[in-house]
Amino acid sequence: QGITVNQKMSRIFNKIQSLKKDFADELDNDFDPPMTTINIGMLRTYSDHAKLMGCVRWPPKVEGDIYRSWMEELRLFCESLGAVFRVRDFKKPFSIDPSSSFSKLCLEAIQGVHPEAKLTTQPVTSEANVFNKFGIESLVFGPGIRAGNSQTPHESISIESLQKAINIYENIIEKVCYSTEA
Repeated sequence: QGITVNQKMSRIFNKIQSLKKDFADELDNDFDPPMTTINIGMLRTYSDHAKLMGCVRWPPKVEGDIYRSWMEELRLFCESLGAVFRVRDFKKPFSIDPSSSFSKLCLEAIQGVHPEAKLTTQPVTSEANVFNKFGIESLVFGPGIRAGNSQTPHESISIESLQKAINIYENIIEKVCYSTEA
């Protein structure tokens, strides 16, 4: 008789914990947090199997081959238990060169409204990851307060923040699309 679904889950959890130690060996100190993270966001059990879903966020300086080797290691481990592991969506992380003309132009437009603004890294994926994959320089910016507000039940953005963002977007569009200097 094989191992139970619960035993498989426990072993997979332990494997993920051991992979986290490998994640700590590959740091990107320009990113916060500086190491790869894994989040199991959904666990559903059935009479004869369980389904886990989650996401892995890895910093831009961690090579894709290293990420893929970790995922392959987890896939093979799951397979050894009679489980299936699939990567369903692959969004390569990105970073932007803070000294590029585009970065400087965007930061200048943002600082015109928010003088304290600075370029930082963001531990999430967005369309910018996809654009970057095709060589399109991207910067993630939006109105409102992200920390403690984004993706919460009471998420909100003030009309004033929206208007400021519109002014920033217009400024960037005018400089990128209509300037003869860019």
